[in-house]
Amino acid sequence: MALLRSLGLAYDRWRSRDTPHPPPLPDGRTTPRLPLPSGDVRVLMQDGPGPTVLLAADPPNGIEHQLPLLDALDGRARVIAFEPPGFGWSTVSSDYSWDVEGLVAVTRELLDATRTERAVLAYPCVLGLAAVRAAHEIPGRVQGLVLSQAPDHRSALAWRDGIDPKGRLSRPLIGQLFVHMGESRIPPQWYRAAEPDETRRLTYAAHAVARRKRGAVFTLASGLQGLDGGNPLDGIVVRCPTATLWGGADRSHTRDHATSLHRHLDAPWHRFDPEAGHFPELSRPDLFLAALDAVQ
Repeated sequence: MALLRSLGLAYDRWRSRDTPHPPPLPDGRTTPRLPLPSGDVRVLMQDGPGPTVLLAADPPNGIEHQLPLLDALDGRARVIAFEPPGFGWSTVSSDYSWDVEGLVAVTRELLDATRTERAVLAYPCVLGLAAVRAAHEIPGRVQGLVLSQAPDHRSALAWRDGIDPKGRLSRPLIGQLFVHMGESRIPPQWYRAAEPDETRRLTYAAHAVARRKRGAVFTLASGLQGLDGGNPLDGIVVRCPTATLWGGADRSHTRDHATSLHRHLDAPWHRFDPEAGHFPELSRPDLFLAALDAVQ
């Protein structure tokens, strides 16, 4: 199994290696890749007053999906939006591991590369595990957390099993090959389960398909396999200001996942929107702004 795991990761590192430079955004802005030890990471820097927000994309979403939220944040915060290594137009290094510790390292590297002393980490879904771990490991650099649709480790594993009932994606190397062969059809299927609003669902899927046609990569299996190996938050409770958002119309999660991460948080500010799907930060920018206010 260890050999297959190594081969699967090597396969996705090879796929990521040839990721082209990211194209301009629809409004003409360019999104450079920052060379980091973990890989060359696509970012969009948006200046502004207030706190710095490190805004992670939730693959297959990318920066293109975040543009309405970035517009809402204009004039409210300095924003560093990024696509995690191995997704979109972000490459990976020769030893990147796709696990929580790897994402914590990326967080630290982004803060260093952008000369950011402290930031609010706005991380969605399973990336929320890395945000909490980062707040534990580098508390002086984490001003607060805004976590959208972020479960604890046990619920993340249950979510993974729910979206992949046959377990294909969890099987080393088999999962990587399966994703590569189905890379164009997986995102539209995912949005059907994750987003209840038809207009947003079609928009998100169109962005994902267009990104794929222009060379974006989607190493989903390696990302999901990064959840293996034990609970990265075992025994951890972080004390920094935290806000959590949850969409109740997301069919990929069960209702009990909504506050599962709270066991690792100290009195978080929480909002539940019964009509939002998997991406409450995108469908309800007003809720995201309220969450950001709550952690300042």
